[in-house]
Amino acid sequence: MGTSNFDYFLGALVLIVIAGIFAGLSAWFEQNGRIYGLDIDGWGHLINRLKNNGHDLAGLFQDPSMFRGPVIPFLFGLSYYIAPFEETVLVLNVIAFSFAVGLLFIAFCHLGGNHVIGTLAILFWLAYLYAERGIFGYYYGEPIFTLLSSFLFLTVGMLVIRPRLWIALISGGTAGLLLLSRSPFLLVVSCIPFILWFHLDPKVRKKVILLFTISFILVFSPWTIRNLIVHGEFVPFTTQDAFQGFYLKGDSMPTNYNRTILEFKNLEGEAKKLNEIERQRYWFNLSFEQIKQNPIGQVRLIVRKTLRFWVYLPPHSWVPTLKTFIFSIIFFPLFCYGIICFRKHFLVHLCTMWFVCLWFVHAMLHTELRYNFPVMPMMFVLAIVGLFHLLSNLTKVQINLGVFKFGKSFQDLEV
Repeated sequence: MGTSNFDYFLGALVLIVIAGIFAGLSAWFEQNGRIYGLDIDGWGHLINRLKNNGHDLAGLFQDPSMFRGPVIPFLFGLSYYIAPFEETVLVLNVIAFSFAVGLLFIAFCHLGGNHVIGTLAILFWLAYLYAERGIFGYYYGEPIFTLLSSFLFLTVGMLVIRPRLWIALISGGTAGLLLLSRSPFLLVVSCIPFILWFHLDPKVRKKVILLFTISFILVFSPWTIRNLIVHGEFVPFTTQDAFQGFYLKGDSMPTNYNRTILEFKNLEGEAKKLNEIERQRYWFNLSFEQIKQNPIGQVRLIVRKTLRFWVYLPPHSWVPTLKTFIFSIIFFPLFCYGIICFRKHFLVHLCTMWFVCLWFVHAMLHTELRYNFPVMPMMFVLAIVGLFHLLSNLTKVQINLGVFKFGKSFQDLEV
């Protein structure tokens, strides 16, 4: 290990500790004033099974949730099995988030950035998450999604910088786990082979992409095959996608808000009379009916969901909250400017693909502000290089940050 690599890992360790303290304190303070049940979204349903069935390990492997999928509930249940306290899942989320921070820092440094870019991206992310720190106080899945996404981001980058067949296998398997955990990453995973094809040496790219694809299929397909055999239905992800595809009154609001509307409560009451597969068809049919009745309204809804990935819009309002509006006004132009200025760099390609692909899918399906949680560091990297480029032009000062060279005398380098 060279000195620079040691420095990267030392920097990652420091940020892991900082992230752990931030997430741990956030969970602690949220618990002191918590007014909702720990498991708001239903990710921890296996924990109730362990409580009710005498802490039987076999319960973790039986009847996985069609609504939530097999990955996150299993991890949450396993953590509770190891340490049977309700707060154990919160500790797991703190650990997952902390390691995700370390992986992203290493990725940003090794794929073209340096300590400054990597550290600022993480610190901006932590500052941004201060308003969303309640994520760490409940059984939310975002920290686990982020850990899987960060590891996949790093391994895809490693495949381009230093192609290895074993890395292709690990990367493909991670992509399968990520997609089983969170279906909106579908477009991100689908675009990875194209990124690899564009950046890899022609001598190795076919073999690398083939191994990535095989590994992905081996990890992802058993869930689909199992659903076909057990339920006789093609369910590649979860039945939750059908439920979240339906939007009442033309607005994409969280389920708890919709449940305050009598019409939605009645529709959900009818759905509860059906089994899991029938329920999926029920919500799909309602969604398709909405689209046919008001296609223009669906386009308007897509615009709202596109905005909601960046800012918080109150119900049926187009006026964002002040804090999220100020944030978007500052960082969105810098994000776009960074992409334009350094459009030849691999790190920029990867960050752009990761962020934009997840954003696009949520704009089509369902968006809440916290859904940008796993990809905000990628956005901050692009905004940071855009900011440094702008400052360099304004001050005429030359800045050298990894492969990013700011100032007229520097040649634009490509990775």
